[in-house]
Amino acid sequence: SVSVVIPLYNDAETIECCLTSVLSQSIEGELDVVVVDDGSTDIGPELARKFPINLVQQKNTGPAAARNAGASIANGELLIFLDADCIVGDGWAAAMIEPFAEKDVVAAMGAIESQENGLVPSLIQIEIEERYRRLSQRRYVDFFAPVVVAFRRDYFLSLGGFRVDFRYNEDVELAYRINSRNDAIVFVSSPRAAHLHPSRWRDYFLMKYWRGVWRMRLYRLYPKKAANDDWTPNTLKLQAGLTLLLPVMLVGAAFVPMIMWGVLLLLGILCWSAKGMVAYAYKKPGVSLALAIVPFVMLRSLALAAAVLTNVLKPMDLPKSHLPSPNVDEGQK
Repeated sequence: SVSVVIPLYNDAETIECCLTSVLSQSIEGELDVVVVDDGSTDIGPELARKFPINLVQQKNTGPAAARNAGASIANGELLIFLDADCIVGDGWAAAMIEPFAEKDVVAAMGAIESQENGLVPSLIQIEIEERYRRLSQRRYVDFFAPVVVAFRRDYFLSLGGFRVDFRYNEDVELAYRINSRNDAIVFVSSPRAAHLHPSRWRDYFLMKYWRGVWRMRLYRLYPKKAANDDWTPNTLKLQAGLTLLLPVMLVGAAFVPMIMWGVLLLLGILCWSAKGMVAYAYKKPGVSLALAIVPFVMLRSLALAAAVLTNVLKPMDLPKSHLPSPNVDEGQK
């Protein structure tokens, strides 16, 4: 049996399409859906209540607590977590649970694609495809994202679920925790869930910044992962480092003009490091997408560099305990 757990927070515009697509899935065995309303202020919960699902409502405490609450009341032997802004196609649920036929597998990360064709969502998808190529080369991975991820329910509960004391990157923390136990996580490359990526440059920058801030803090718990994990390409770290150097060199060039050659070299290396994404973008319709890769990479690098500086200038004490999820009130089916 399988339970799909969907955290809901002000997703009135997407929840109906999401639930329609999930409830149309066909698998061998039972499939039920748990929607956890994390204190929505829109009509999303009322829309969800129209469907044959189990609706749970709680005060706004974040997606990690919402997922944990859903898992605690789910009936399925397997859990699939899915974000409320996703739409899934035929065969999605069956593909997500297929890896669990292998007894050693405890978690499976699903893949996503963009619902929109705008410039920023398309660039984000190219970034994601670069990561997927890395994951596809490995039998087991040490990373997953919460947008689409499946677990053995008993295993998930035995770990205590997601850490609700992490504002961001609670998904990465759990993946690292599983990997530290040498338990198996696999990557399911298809079918994909159609997801709403950020559509504005500002939203993308803030997303990368806050993820970067919490990733730096997470590396203090798992220092070996700072050197390497299956999701993060080394070019990304190079780009962030170059971006940190750039303003220093520009200031130096104002006093020593010869340093400007170093600035140009640095920019050249930054462009070269994005060649893989540029090559992939050229396969897409329109040259404009490929031309936008370098500005996109520079914005991403700026966000990550700012995240590093935030942790250097304002380090935060890490949570020492795994805080329990809040109590929830189960609603009507």
